Amino acid sequence: MPSEELRTDGDDDLTEGRGAGEEYERPTVDEFGILRRAGSLVILPPSEQALAQILITDFGTVVSDEILEQHVVSKSNSRGRLRRNASRLRKRVAPLGLTVTCIRNVGYMMHHDQREA
Repeated sequence: MPSEELRTDGDDDLTEGRGAGEEYERPTVDEFGILRRAGSLVILPPSEQALAQILITDFGTVVSDEILEQHVVSKSNSRGRLRRNASRLRKRVAPLGLTVTCIRNVGYMMHHDQREA
């Protein structure tokens, strides 16, 4: 799925290092659900893997709820399921220095946890 379909708006400062101007390593997720960043990894279940793939494609950019619901969850109870998957993904990626932020009534964004910087 092309990045142009998912991009809504973003802040490039979220992908740049603070102070030294160095860039953070962008995470990756493979077809087996293994999310890697900076030599560390977590294994994701299929529902969180699908969400992570979309959020990593547009890393540091807000992806709308509607796009995520289309590509990640079934039509029944999609908003609630999306919230649960995002919450679970947030907990799994925290040890890697990443976070998933909810922008209320807009969407979600995966980015580097600035508290870790």
